[in-house]
Amino acid sequence: MTGKIYVVTGANKGIGYAIARGLGQKLSGDIIYLTARNTSLGVEALKKIKSELDGKLNSDIRFHQLVSCRF
Repeated sequence: MTGKIYVVTGANKGIGYAIARGLGQKLSGDIIYLTARNTSLGVEALKKIKSELDGKLNSDIRFHQLVSCRF
């Protein structure tokens, strides 16, 4: 595996979304995990990024749900 793996937390909105979108636009051959606690918002953000970057996305961008833990 030659590519890198990036994990962006809180990527369903705001700064996290902008970072995930920017990485998707700039990187090539890497994996970007867009993460959020809310699955539906995360999936929608992923769809939106893929739509916005149609033809400009050279990396594999995926969604992964974050789960909060209480100790």
